[in-house]
Amino acid sequence: MANELVLKTIVNRLERVAADNETVFGHLDGRAQHHGYPGRFRAKQKNPPQPDPEPVSRTKAANLIEKIADTTAAFVVYLGGTATSNTSSGATNDADLLRLIRDWGIVHAGALKTIVQLYRRQPAPDPVPANVGSATAQQLWAEIVTWYEKMEADTDSFKTVQQFPNTSGQAGPGSDLERLEQGVRRATLNTMQIAGLLPYHLYHAGQP
Repeated sequence: MANELVLKTIVNRLERVAADNETVFGHLDGRAQHHGYPGRFRAKQKNPPQPDPEPVSRTKAANLIEKIADTTAAFVVYLGGTATSNTSSGATNDADLLRLIRDWGIVHAGALKTIVQLYRRQPAPDPVPANVGSATAQQLWAEIVTWYEKMEADTDSFKTVQQFPNTSGQAGPGSDLERLEQGVRRATLNTMQIAGLLPYHLYHAGQP
């Protein structure tokens, strides 16, 4: 049950991150319009969870977060920063890796909230306390995958609309859970760097 509680906390946090992503990406349609880019951001609807076995969901989640982290890297490079590289945490057991994924998710959500507020928008409310109920680990992993699918589609749409250059993709070493932790860490540190670079970018752009 301990892992289920951590997984539910991750699910709740992903819901907020997905909402704040939508806010930022939609707001930046104005930038695309200013540059004469034809595309506009279109948020993806969240799919119903698929009843995949837990190992399949873990693999899907790891693949998706690596793509999300690659897109945050493109944003960092556009702002003049240096994207974060994969680094192993040294953790190997599931419980430790899940706690790291949860904790990186909290930091990620905080950095994204800062970006939303820099653009003078309203961030999503804090997630409710985790209540697992009758949900199994398999069901929670399936729910995690659906949020990552939405976030990956949204970040890809954003990158395409903004015409950011492609960056080299990074696939972390190790198990799927180790890859997931590295991907979440990389997306988080890239997002923190974006938050740190935006004040200068907004100043030079003369954006209110």
